[in-house]
Amino acid sequence: MMHEACFCGWSGELADREPVSVSNGAWGLACPTCGHLDCLEWLSEDAAHLLLVEATRRQHERAARPFAIRQRSIPRASRRGSMALALVDTHPG
Repeated sequence: MMHEACFCGWSGELADREPVSVSNGAWGLACPTCGHLDCLEWLSEDAAHLLLVEATRRQHERAARPFAIRQRSIPRASRRGSMALALVDTHPG
């Protein structure tokens, strides 16, 4: 899987981004931290479809985890300037 870095500093696999409906049936992937949207026009239709399927599967997997383990879904901005608990995922997925 391809790794990508966002302008906000987030980095990870493309499939770790969140699938978002863009317009006219088109889909894109949003950064889980800041929401920056990347359209998938640069991929072939088949590659984009496979990437969206995997991103959707991972999104459902993250949603099924207990809240305390989903630390990635907490925007960094909300943790800035305040005390934050260090959360450790003891159940690697």
